Amino acid sequence: NELSSISGYVEAMYQSIHTQEGLGNIKLYLNHNYQGSLNLSANFHTEADITPQSVYSESHLDTLGICIFIALAKKESNKDVILILDDVVMSVDERHLDRIIELIHNEAQHFAHILITTHYRPWRERYRNNRAPNKNIQFIELNGEVAIAPEVYHAIITYAKMGEDYAGLGLVEYLNQILAPAPAE
Repeated sequence: NELSSISGYVEAMYQSIHTQEGLGNIKLYLNHNYQGSLNLSANFHTEADITPQSVYSESHLDTLGICIFIALAKKESNKDVILILDDVVMSVDERHLDRIIELIHNEAQHFAHILITTHYRPWRERYRNNRAPNKNIQFIELNGEVAIAPEVYHAIITYAKMGEDYAGLGLVEYLNQILAPAPAE
């Protein structure tokens, strides 16, 4: 089934973030007793086949969700999928954040475009201060335009396959530009 077919991708991505932490062996499967039910099992140090939601931290669950989401999108992509990650992490430490950024950079080749929006200051600061990979990156910082609270900064980090500079555009205009269909030849 679809879920078991991506379990290996999820496990590989999860291990790239949580190297040698005694976590993993992620398995995804449907519970046939309930419609639309996703079950997960994983290892937690010496315990095998546990439910990750019962013992994994919020950060570990967030990163597991990211890995599942990327694996599902990757399975459907013919390099034509636009992957949107909207505030996907809020509680990871800097070491894990660096690994998440590296994972996304490594997976970008499978997608037409990746858009990331974040309130998470450490993620934004990585790009603002050139401490993250910058190949094919457009970093756009918006002050208050789409913020929930006016004092919150949004950052949009896009993994672009084009060289145009969209600085100065508002979020809606920016998205219209990058998501517009190519003109007919």
